[in-house]
Amino acid sequence: MTGDIKPASDDAMGIAWWNGLTEQERARWMQAAGNTGVAADAWKAFKESRAAP
Repeated sequence: MTGDIKPASDDAMGIAWWNGLTEQERARWMQAAGNTGVAADAWKAFKESRAAP
């Protein structure tokens, strides 16, 4: 049943972004997110870095 649920557009972009990262890039963004161990936090840190002037 869970296969029928599609992630929201931003979630899908975050999943694709995370899956496309190297281990080194993942470590970098996880550190930027405070080493929470949550990929969504790394995605948020990445987006915030893009929005910062």
